[in-house]
Amino acid sequence: MGGRAPTRHPLALPLLKEGEKIGGNRGMVLSTDRLQRIPHAPGVYVFTRRSVPVYVGKAADLRARLAAYRPNGDWKTDMLAEATGLRLTKTDSELEALLLEANWIATKKPKYNIANREGRSFLYIEITD
Repeated sequence: MGGRAPTRHPLALPLLKEGEKIGGNRGMVLSTDRLQRIPHAPGVYVFTRRSVPVYVGKAADLRARLAAYRPNGDWKTDMLAEATGLRLTKTDSELEALLLEANWIATKKPKYNIANREGRSFLYIEITD
């Protein structure tokens, strides 16, 4: 990477205002109109409640990944019901998104990122020619 500092692009998209709930009791669901505003680009997304991260995730394609979030009876249903906000950060590469996600999980300790929440690390990167 030649010592180049990573470029992060916080997205100022009117997806949700803090406290706005979409879908009533079903939890947060992004409308098709709102999904269309999300770029097909790598990045990190953060579901929040009262500006506190409850889940941090990464995506090779932010729009496709966030379109997959639907309440379906698993842990995502609880997380979406709790979340009241969504923040996106577009990155220049999938690798940068992976590293940024790992860093944010380690520092912010979101409730629904159970695997990495307690200081356990599962991030391994193999560099080959």
